[in-house]
Amino acid sequence: MRIACLPALVFLLGCGSGSPTALPEVQKIQKIPPTVDEYKRVQIAATNEQLAAHSLRDLVETIHPGVTYVGASLTSLNLTTVDGSGSAGFEGANISEVHTVVVLRWTGPLTSNGFTEILTVYDRPAKLVKETRYLRSNAIINLASINWVEAGLVIVKLGYSRGLR
Repeated sequence: MRIACLPALVFLLGCGSGSPTALPEVQKIQKIPPTVDEYKRVQIAATNEQLAAHSLRDLVETIHPGVTYVGASLTSLNLTTVDGSGSAGFEGANISEVHTVVVLRWTGPLTSNGFTEILTVYDRPAKLVKETRYLRSNAIINLASINWVEAGLVIVKLGYSRGLR
């Protein structure tokens, strides 16, 4: 697996198939679309479940040779709506852009509690990763050697499997 797929895979596995989950029963009965905050809460939980279930070891160990993958988590999810309202729409239909920050955790010979943060910007209507970039890390890395677009695709694919279609 190449590094640039990371953010996209995380995002896609956290979102697509199955129900995006725990919306209040009254909303399901009255068919009220969730607010952006409700949708965001559900998607963060779903994406973190997917991150826990799918190892990103290959990606992390490619970014940081010589380290051992420990885990990953979605630490930030910001959603922009098509119409600027507070409604996410049914199944996120009103979401236009998704900004995610994923933290990759690892351990290595020089750092026992290593981390690397990656930002991904996803255009939901176009189903396109617009941007993936390194934010910060406590490692010494060669940023030029990483295919950040591919890393973004990995994260989006993880998130997409749970409902952020």
